[in-house]
Amino acid sequence: MRSRDTTPQGRLAASTISVRLLRQISDKGRDIAQELQDAAGTDPAAAREAVTRAHALAAEIDALVVELAGATMLAGKTAAEVRSVTGIGTATLTRRVPKTLAALRGHVVERDAAAPHGYRVAD
Repeated sequence: MRSRDTTPQGRLAASTISVRLLRQISDKGRDIAQELQDAAGTDPAAAREAVTRAHALAAEIDALVVELAGATMLAGKTAAEVRSVTGIGTATLTRRVPKTLAALRGHVVERDAAAPHGYRVAD
C-alpha cells in the first residue's frame, strides 16, 4: 500500500479529527470577535492589546487550518489536491502538517486518547 492510500480506519479518524479541528477553529473565531467587540470604545492602548490578542488567535486558526488540511490528506487526498482547493502550497503542507498526523496516513489506525490527535498506528 502506498503511503497516500487510505484505510477505512484512516477515513474515520480523519472525519473525527476534522470535526474536532473545525470546532476549535469556530471557538477561536468567536474569541476573536469577542476580543474586538470588547475593545470597541476602549482607550487606544487597550484596543491595541485586543488587536494583538486577536492576531495571535488568528495565527492559531492558521495552524489549525493546516492540521485540517492534513486530516484531509489522511482521508486520501493528495497534497496537490489540497493545494488546488485551499491555495496552501504543497511545500507548506509538507513542512507544516504535523508529523504525528502525517504518520497515520496509509495505516490501519486505532483510537488512543494518549496519542496526538487521539489515534495511533495499529498495523
